[in-house]
Amino acid sequence: TPAIFLAETSPSGTDGMPRHPSGWDLPHVAESSPGEARVEREINLVRGDGEIRRFSLSVSSICDGRGKSIGHVAVGRDVTELRESEAELNKFASLVEYSGDFISMADLDSRVTYVNPAGRRLVGLADLNEVRRTGILDYLDDRTKEIARNEAFPSALNTGQWVGKRMLRHFRTGESIPVEINLFLVRDRTTNGPVCLATILRDVTENHRTNARILESKARLRAILESSLDALITIDHEGMVVE
Repeated sequence: TPAIFLAETSPSGTDGMPRHPSGWDLPHVAESSPGEARVEREINLVRGDGEIRRFSLSVSSICDGRGKSIGHVAVGRDVTELRESEAELNKFASLVEYSGDFISMADLDSRVTYVNPAGRRLVGLADLNEVRRTGILDYLDDRTKEIARNEAFPSALNTGQWVGKRMLRHFRTGESIPVEINLFLVRDRTTNGPVCLATILRDVTENHRTNARILESKARLRAILESSLDALITIDHEGMVVE
């Protein structure tokens, strides 16, 4: 509910109104912008108990019949909690923007509405305009598309989440990119109704390369051992023959 303040013009600041911490009184808000019939500002006001609250104010001059200002009227709304909530949301937005993982959102018809910068770099998309012309399936290779249709989407919509390791497709080169996928349903905190689908992906290309090198080394060692004409014995750390 808006609060309505009435104040006589009082340069000395003795009108008894809540004061700005810097010493501003409410008339000063209007007087700081001469020539404007109404001034809208957000300022901090100090309550009687000393607590500082954020107010959105609309301040207008009250004039007599000759046009002389005889006072001011201010309609104020306490927006402290709103601004605090916005600050928290900005923190989460920054977290998503600066994350090194692929993070995306799509509507319930699988139309992609957002991919963070790291995600766009991973799949070769320039900006959000390109993102908004895509659907979830456009990001997947052919085999992963089948799994998405038959397994991932139904699981996320029915149980709230699907997790797996599959392949993305680079939009420019067509290269397959191995990723760990966490696809989940986002629900409204008030109604618990479904809002959108969100995805967090982690590029595991380097893990795949490391595993491939390990397998290659094992295969090479096995080939050497099997082709050797000498007797070879493998002993564990306790001195037991294992092969």
